[in-house]
Amino acid sequence: EQHIYRHNSAFVTLSEEMKRTLIARGIKPETITVIPNWADTDSIQPILREKNKLFDELGLSREGFYAVYAGTLGFLQEPDVILDAAKRLKNESDIRILVFGDGALREHVKNRIEREQIENVLLFPLLSADQTAQVYSIADVALVPLKKGMTRIAVPSETWLALAAGRPVIVCAEAGSEWARSIEHESYGVCITPGEPQEMADAIFRLHASTVPLSELGARARNYVCEHASRKQATRAYYDWIQ
Repeated sequence: EQHIYRHNSAFVTLSEEMKRTLIARGIKPETITVIPNWADTDSIQPILREKNKLFDELGLSREGFYAVYAGTLGFLQEPDVILDAAKRLKNESDIRILVFGDGALREHVKNRIEREQIENVLLFPLLSADQTAQVYSIADVALVPLKKGMTRIAVPSETWLALAAGRPVIVCAEAGSEWARSIEHESYGVCITPGEPQEMADAIFRLHASTVPLSELGARARNYVCEHASRKQATRAYYDWIQ
């Protein structure tokens, strides 16, 4: 890592927080450009439930309320928070949590679901990229279970994918982080403290019971990613950086 820092004259980070991390490691600020991750907002768009064939393929009712995580089950994420939140929601019969994922912690998640009989969580393999819009369009809300401190070094691409599909998000990120400020300013979801399953359960329940239509939050989510993180914008930013 230090070799890379010493022998390169220009750097790209995905967020201002990651830029600050590099500055703290001795990189000159003027050599760092921030270009956010992006989503293909042309191919990933909201799909109406009645037109989403994935409900039928997975045997899911179109009448349920679904909180969805789709992505890597690894050590940057904290899937135990999802499982512990689900246990707190076990008496909410119409709320289901769907996990689409592979990775180092998949067996751990599978074993916990079976051992602890967490019946309101359904675990599926991570589906192909061309089904991304279908996966996120199942969701009433998308979950982003980052560990504490991870926003300094990681910006999960699945967050942008969920926003592109027009879904509000529940993001685990510290107060004052870029995600927290963005969500507070743009009102497309909820930011909660990392590692706090009760906060996740409460956020899911509040959105489920909300008098504000989730379609309004979803429209804000879609607008935000189209304005700030489309493929076209990212391509132009990288082109300008290379020039």
